[in-house]
Amino acid sequence: MHDLNSMTDRQYRAYENKLRRAAKRQGLVLQKARSRDPQYWLTGTYQLVDAEINCVVVSGSQDGYGLSLDEVAEQLEAER
Repeated sequence: MHDLNSMTDRQYRAYENKLRRAAKRQGLVLQKARSRDPQYWLTGTYQLVDAEINCVVVSGSQDGYGLSLDEVAEQLEAER
């Protein structure tokens, strides 16, 4: 697990891109919540979507999204 709070923006983006590539190898797409409202609780969270059928496979809430990058990494590792 990574300490996301101590990462620089560049390190965070690199980690996010690494997970995007890992998801793609498994036929998934890593999507980030697009909301720009900092009050919205899902802002900046992620979900994994099946690339073929465009259906949410893993999320942290009923509304979709809700996963941190570390939770995404755990899910991708479990899917192997």
